[in-house]
Amino acid sequence: MNPEGPTYRAALIGCGSMGSYYMDELVGLKSHTILPVGHAEVLQTNPRTNLTAGADPDAGRREDFSRRWGVAATYADHREMLEKERPEIVSIASPPDLHAQHVIDCAKAGVKGVFCEKPLAPTLKEADELLAACDAAGVRLSINHTRRGGPWTRRAREIIQAGELGDILTITMTWAGRLFLTGTHCFDLVNFFAGDVPTAWLSGHAEVPTAEMKVVPTQRGVDVGGTAYIVYENGIRAFLNGRDGNVTLQAQVFGTKGMLVLDDHEAQLWQLMDSSGFRELAKVRFPQMMRYPAPMVYLLDDLIAAIQDDREPMSNGQHARHALTQILATHESSRNNNARIDFPYVDIDARPPYQWFSADGEAVYHAVPRPA
Repeated sequence: MNPEGPTYRAALIGCGSMGSYYMDELVGLKSHTILPVGHAEVLQTNPRTNLTAGADPDAGRREDFSRRWGVAATYADHREMLEKERPEIVSIASPPDLHAQHVIDCAKAGVKGVFCEKPLAPTLKEADELLAACDAAGVRLSINHTRRGGPWTRRAREIIQAGELGDILTITMTWAGRLFLTGTHCFDLVNFFAGDVPTAWLSGHAEVPTAEMKVVPTQRGVDVGGTAYIVYENGIRAFLNGRDGNVTLQAQVFGTKGMLVLDDHEAQLWQLMDSSGFRELAKVRFPQMMRYPAPMVYLLDDLIAAIQDDREPMSNGQHARHALTQILATHESSRNNNARIDFPYVDIDARPPYQWFSADGEAVYHAVPRPA
């Protein structure tokens, strides 16, 4: 990615947590998270983007965004912002229910690139509508599946692609969270390690809805946990398990010559001992000689490069659609006594049993208090 080139006018839709003040929610977190995290800070600190405006229907969030980032131009109506400010890159950090409309409005307004929060949308119908709008307008769409941009996960995929694990057989993924809002990261990461090949079929089980999160108290929305067994067209098998009581997020990739283990604290590489007749694995040093840009910084840089090079971003809309489809099919399988669901999955109106807004239109989540 070329660090030099034109500077793009940038704007933000959604001045809430991931848009503006997510860094506040990370206070006290103990992991190897690379900062910065959050759309406003990533846009403002990137030398190729000039954060010029923000839009949010909530006056308090607009005021907070303006104070934090020194951006005077704020709007209650994102369409007015798009018309008056004419941004070239727009970050969308609104709830999933609003992504389709926001992405489509950006495409109609002539935006060159969109950096959209995950999950892509609640339904395949909405996902396909926003993808079609981007294709028609030539808009480059990148989805903030943050782990895809992490230095450890990118190096892990390089190790896999180089054949250092041999033929990949199985991938397991566990996380402390739910299927939709957090699970989309995990399904996407497994797809990344599997080579982004299509799913052949899956079977799944979903739990009952619950509003309270025991492990991640800042989790937004009401969602459900669950489990999925996936068979990919290239023969790789994957097992994903999102449970509220899980201790941490961890991915394990097993091959014929070794395995990788990645979580929020370390990355491990194990390889088959040539001298052993019992197929024993020895832990070897995970390659550390690499640049360490923050994942969101890397994804934004990649989006800018995709605009310039006229190519798809590395975390694009089709990748996000794949993860969404797997989540929807997991729920479909669960509703049918864990039945096998063959792909392609075509129910464009299916929707996961999650809730972001209550009946009165208020957001259903509990975020940590913001500092004065």
